[in-house]
Amino acid sequence: MAVGVPYVATPVGGSAEIGVEGTTHLFATTNEEWRQALNDLLANADRRQQMGAAGRRHVIEHFGLEAQADKLASSAAERRSNQRNDLNRGTGTLPVNQAPDARDHL
Repeated sequence: MAVGVPYVATPVGGSAEIGVEGTTHLFATTNEEWRQALNDLLANADRRQQMGAAGRRHVIEHFGLEAQADKLASSAAERRSNQRNDLNRGTGTLPVNQAPDARDHL
């Protein structure tokens, strides 16, 4: 998708979770479905171009640097908040680099 090429895949695992079926790619489970999907893409240049462009847009919007940076920042903020809440309840532990060193108390 990132390079603007539509594809045909079996809807299992990660391929079932990315893109928009019929817009960015096609799914096929039987030999006949594979044949039909591939023939459709080979015979229809306009559809290939539209699906390829839609796939590229989807990747940029959902998996581009900005989207990933936002997800990482949100995840880090949530982790810090959870650690603080655990420490306030007395159920958490400090990360190793913040834990007191026993040698400091000898």
